[in-house]
Amino acid sequence: MNNKIVIISAIVLLTGILLSGCVDHGTTTTSLTGDNIISKTVAALDQVKSFSLDTDIKNTYKLVDGSSLSTTEWNGAKIVNVSSQEMQMKMAIPEIYTGTNMDASLEMYFKNGEEYLKTVATGLYQPNPWTKKNKIDDTLWKHEIQIPYLKEMLKTAARVTNLENERINDIDCYVLTVNPSAQAAVDFCVSQEQPFGPQIDIMNGGGIPVVRPDAYQNGSIKFWIDQKSYLPVKVEIDIDFQGFVGGGSITSTPYTPDTNLVNSGFQGQLNFSNYDQAVSITVPQEALNAK
Repeated sequence: MNNKIVIISAIVLLTGILLSGCVDHGTTTTSLTGDNIISKTVAALDQVKSFSLDTDIKNTYKLVDGSSLSTTEWNGAKIVNVSSQEMQMKMAIPEIYTGTNMDASLEMYFKNGEEYLKTVATGLYQPNPWTKKNKIDDTLWKHEIQIPYLKEMLKTAARVTNLENERINDIDCYVLTVNPSAQAAVDFCVSQEQPFGPQIDIMNGGGIPVVRPDAYQNGSIKFWIDQKSYLPVKVEIDIDFQGFVGGGSITSTPYTPDTNLVNSGFQGQLNFSNYDQAVSITVPQEALNAK
């Protein structure tokens, strides 16, 4: 009887070993749902104290009949201290229009409740390229740090697809693609507006490129989320609009253009790093001397 028990136990043990050897440890799927990851990411973003952010965003604009085309690209590097509302940013904006080239570069600092901006652009005469404001604009702060807009795109996602695992920059990440609401997509694109970049917000005088909820076509935002911290490591943006940019009554509220149908697309990438590391923001002396 004891011999039978020993034999059966050995068979069970051997079967378990064989089955464990059949498990696919290289699977690309994750057991967490997209909603779980989004919830944890939004909560983690609420607790962020500091980070570094590199951005590369491109807008391509053309008339639907194909008669004109322009491309503008933003390349920026930022260090942000959320806790103290401090930031340093350097950005290049090479603007490429049909028959015309104009480059601009920006340098911006938020420090001690003050805002400093240096703008250099082709053909722009500036005895002192630095300007200073005694108060940090709350909207501009949100635009530059990007966190509010990423959270909104996650929270309003109509669909979550492509739920996978991937290792990037030596970090194990959840990968998910979301389709944000039209308003969340518009708010993100408007947040990319910079001095001497395109005037994106039509309600503030910008008609090119067209960025409005009624013109929203589709948006696909891909997130790489750190599996330990649930914070974004990389975000890829792909948002398209189609709408009119001319005509209509300028006295109507809201302004509704009805001529010049255009396609406008935003593609790019945001790379986050150095979360919650010590941050030291030093404003250049020439900026401190600005009026």
